[in-house]
Amino acid sequence: MSTTFRAIRALDTGEKLTGQLLRQSIEELDAGEVLIRVAYSGINYKDALAVTGSARIVTRPPCNIGIEAAG
Repeated sequence: MSTTFRAIRALDTGEKLTGQLLRQSIEELDAGEVLIRVAYSGINYKDALAVTGSARIVTRPPCNIGIEAAG
């Protein structure tokens, strides 16, 4: 199993939230987070609002976003 994975991370730039696709290591996960193997994933409406700064959905950045997965 790889020790890194791709994630969309919501980051606070000081002006607004932005989303960044990056490679993250398992060691960087917060306590209590769960890692699952996913074949396909998607961005839902609320995730898109969060990473474009259009709505204050993420309350404690930085964090990984996304809840829809398959595989």
